[in-house]
Amino acid sequence: MRNIIQHVLKGIAFGSSSYVIILALTSSSEAYMPRENIIAVLTMSAAIGLWSMIFEWEGPSFLTVFILHFLGTGAIVWVTGHLVRCFYLSVDNPVVWVYFVTTYVVIWLIILFNQRRQVAAINSIINQRDAAHQNEKN
Repeated sequence: MRNIIQHVLKGIAFGSSSYVIILALTSSSEAYMPRENIIAVLTMSAAIGLWSMIFEWEGPSFLTVFILHFLGTGAIVWVTGHLVRCFYLSVDNPVVWVYFVTTYVVIWLIILFNQRRQVAAINSIINQRDAAHQNEKN
């Protein structure tokens, strides 16, 4: 259950932040978000976060899971856009998909950077522990 909540919260964090950033960069001097759009973006982001649990699937290759995630995320965005019209452009407009792909790539770069940083920190702790054990033997 904790894992599900973490995925939902990460999805909301990435999705809502991305939406607000895109809105700020593409709108005129003022941006207005109706409550319906806010709820739609939060729900969409939570669904994408849940969908990201697919990466914990151990069966298929990473590439297969990555492609499934990309397509599934695109489908979630498309459905949300068609149901709520919360993107201020039709989801049939190619500009929406340029934003989608750009956002997807940026989020992946952030995730990769954080994972590499975490792995480096863990490796550093392991190396320190191993060095301490080695010094104790000498």
